[in-house]
Amino acid sequence: MTLDKLFLQTFTGSIQQDLIDCLQNAYDVNMPIHDPSVGHDPASFGFLNYKTKTFNLKNLAGVNPDIAIARANPYLSLQIGEFRLSAYNAGDASMVEDLMECFPRNKNRAPEMTKENAVQLRLDLNLPEELDDSDCRHLVLCDVGDPFNGMAAVFIGVPVKTEKGKISKWSHQWVLWQRADFDFAPGDTPIGPVGPVAPVERIQPLKLVRKPQQKAEPNNA
Repeated sequence: MTLDKLFLQTFTGSIQQDLIDCLQNAYDVNMPIHDPSVGHDPASFGFLNYKTKTFNLKNLAGVNPDIAIARANPYLSLQIGEFRLSAYNAGDASMVEDLMECFPRNKNRAPEMTKENAVQLRLDLNLPEELDDSDCRHLVLCDVGDPFNGMAAVFIGVPVKTEKGKISKWSHQWVLWQRADFDFAPGDTPIGPVGPVAPVERIQPLKLVRKPQQKAEPNNA
């Protein structure tokens, strides 16, 4: 089975949407409290966003029978079918035009995931210049965004190369969501609202509803 086919069988539309919601909620919660006037910077926003999204993903694993926590500490790793999934930010919103060049800054877990995939790479006999990644099972769930522009894209990538301790190449990438008609606001200037300004809304923690375990159907083949 090809990697694409296995991925699409495993990451169904509902699982993809749940993952997107977990990441979007982190931005919804943390953007309103980001305040450069008291010393907040991209690093502080990134830390809070990471804590919130991993909190959401842990809760998702608790209510979705198709998702399990493979490891909780010192980093979060989810088991979804045959795949191990970790989550990291992969750049600010200015990079949304070239997602294949968006990589996590993490230097701890990233090399380990890449090493696990590297031992599974094989030469593609039909395309000698390419590597066959069909046996790679370590994936990275990436959000691309920042505290001023919000979340611009979400993708899942297969890391296969590192440079200076960071992921530097994806062999495969699946874009789960990308904001349409995105207009990047540089520096510390947030994008202005278009049309009437909506009333200020108090953001609530992401609520997840436990899904009933589906009864296995007998195979009559």
